[in-house]
Amino acid sequence: MKRPFTKEKNNKLNKKKLTPEERIEKRNLILFSIYKMLSYDLLFYYIVSFLFFTETKGMSASEVLFMDAFYPFFKLIFEPIIVLYIDSRSKKTCLITGNFCIFLSILIIIFTKNPLWLIIVNLFMAIGFAIKDQVESTFAYSLITETNIKKKRDLFLKIDGKSTSKYHIFSAISSILASAFYTINPYIPFILSASALFIATVICFFFKIYEKREKKSVLKDFQNYFTELKASFKFINNSNRLTYLIVFHGLFHGIFSTMISSRNSLLTDINVSTTSRGILFALFSLIAFSSSKKAVYIHGKFKNKTLSLFANTYFLLMLTIGLTTYSDNFGIISCFILFCCMALQYIIEAPYRTIINQYLSNFTTPELSTKIFSITGFIAQLFSLTFMLLTSLILKYFETSISFIFIGGFAYVGFTILLCKMKNIVGLKPDQYSKQEVFIKEE
Repeated sequence: MKRPFTKEKNNKLNKKKLTPEERIEKRNLILFSIYKMLSYDLLFYYIVSFLFFTETKGMSASEVLFMDAFYPFFKLIFEPIIVLYIDSRSKKTCLITGNFCIFLSILIIIFTKNPLWLIIVNLFMAIGFAIKDQVESTFAYSLITETNIKKKRDLFLKIDGKSTSKYHIFSAISSILASAFYTINPYIPFILSASALFIATVICFFFKIYEKREKKSVLKDFQNYFTELKASFKFINNSNRLTYLIVFHGLFHGIFSTMISSRNSLLTDINVSTTSRGILFALFSLIAFSSSKKAVYIHGKFKNKTLSLFANTYFLLMLTIGLTTYSDNFGIISCFILFCCMALQYIIEAPYRTIINQYLSNFTTPELSTKIFSITGFIAQLFSLTFMLLTSLILKYFETSISFIFIGGFAYVGFTILLCKMKNIVGLKPDQYSKQEVFIKEE
């Protein structure tokens, strides 16, 4: 006997109809996935920015890094103002503001001829990314209407993970396209980057979300911000373990921040073509994406030795890169060693961010952890500013390979001393620390 319904028709009949609220939630989450794919970080930009500033704008490698130093400087200066702005506006408005600031910075790069305008570019980028860093995750979480906290968190991680994965894939593709378009016209990658940001900004207007905000006193918020910050500093000062960990992260982050321009400068020194550079960084991006998913496995395997392994390996790689490219006999073998070292650096950088956040979370309650992360970010930007200025000074008088040797050697010695003091005191579970080391909120 013939069945009255096919499997497809039966599934359609059994399919649950979505309520208006569920339809809005589904629409918002699809929009956010597209939004994050386009604006998680700058597309088409990093692969050609150094070449653009040195070749088209006529700047030296030292000048590029000096201008880049204004980015952490402005982040440090405007942090309290940005926090107050976010508290006084809806998350949707903040996202629009953040993305528009970055979009505006790319437009300035395209239309200005004076390199000094890069100071203004870094101002808008610092404000834009500072806003996005603080708002994006909480905004995405608020789009989910699920009331069960565990299900809501799992759904958020799933959506966030998928959209981040799409970004990394799109980023790898954009690296190849940017390098190809750069050879045709150096302005095309920046136009594409600005277009992606413009689309992301427009998408923000289409989010349908009701945000209830209480009227607050700006002066009171300002006072509360510094009161809480002071309390956090006091707690950190009482915990040697947390102090060492924050200094460790600050130093590591400071060196990370110089790597984009330093690697590009090094590839320029050894005459790597723009097209080859695009393919290389596309591969590095995919390697970083794959490595980031192994953070839990890496920490499970090496446990409390993870940070020590990362630091020692990373700075030995810097020394190897510097010594390899400094040699006059730079051939195929040297080139292979260089690219392998760079790939290994990306393998370390990606999971490091996940692991360090886990370590920092071991010290306190969720309420105070926000302020601790804020202070950690402040210290990290301070070190970024220092290392960018230091690298800029080195590149003014020496080749890029010397900067890798000098900073790699200096960092290796400094981190060896720091890691000796940190031995067996980081990476533990909260219940393995003393009461003086972990903040416990009194009832």
